[in-house]
Amino acid sequence: MRREVEHSQAMHAHPPFSTSARDIALCFQFLSRIPLPEALVSHDKPDFTHASWAFPVAGALIAVPALATVLIGYLLALPISMITALAIVVLVFTTGGLHEDGVADVADGFGGGHTKDRKLDIMKDSRVGAYGVIALALIFGLRFTGWSFIAYESLFLFSAGLIASQLMSRTAQVHLWHGLPSAREGGLAQSVGQPSASARNLAAVIGVFTTIALILSFVDMIRLVAALLFVGFVTWAFMIICRRQIGGHTGDTIGAVQIIAEIAFIIGLLTFSA
Repeated sequence: MRREVEHSQAMHAHPPFSTSARDIALCFQFLSRIPLPEALVSHDKPDFTHASWAFPVAGALIAVPALATVLIGYLLALPISMITALAIVVLVFTTGGLHEDGVADVADGFGGGHTKDRKLDIMKDSRVGAYGVIALALIFGLRFTGWSFIAYESLFLFSAGLIASQLMSRTAQVHLWHGLPSAREGGLAQSVGQPSASARNLAAVIGVFTTIALILSFVDMIRLVAALLFVGFVTWAFMIICRRQIGGHTGDTIGAVQIIAEIAFIIGLLTFSA
């Protein structure tokens, strides 16, 4: 989260575009490492109180390089497993591994700390411990296995699923960020605002309905509903865990829920597919 804020603060003049375009540009720059044209970015301190509605839109844009990788791999007749691995690699590079870093920090903090303050101290430490390494191995294994099965079933579903998973997982980020208080007084997540109820609701509408439009042509309604419900359930469950462990959210938990929600979405798409 610290890198995200510093990255967003390193911009220059207000972009001469509509408020919606500015919000999308702000969220995209905050969540990715792809540079935008100078006219689209701002040097001011980011404020996501209202702009966070655009998280799902930014997530869809973040998936575009991975989608292009899938298309190129298909044209080159690469094995499905290789296309899947490359798509995941591109996703990681597009975001700079920010969310994976959040998973590792949360695993180390929640697993290795005995008090709230100790957990927060561990999460703030840039070093990765045993719990973090195990968590990273698990999430990459689950993502690769799940996306591989989906890609073998249908490259069209895989392509649509990549975009939809980023839409829904970014919606989960906004929901967690809005629904929990800041666990660390003066923390970076708190310093850039907290999504309003209207921003959360708009993000949910964009995420859910765009996902339905993308996915419904490739899977039956049961699997689509399962994917949406799984994302909702794991987001709710992770919020309860965060509240009990550290009393609220941090930048790391906001990052971690994106990966957790993406995996939940994958599992949902695979239900009843055997």
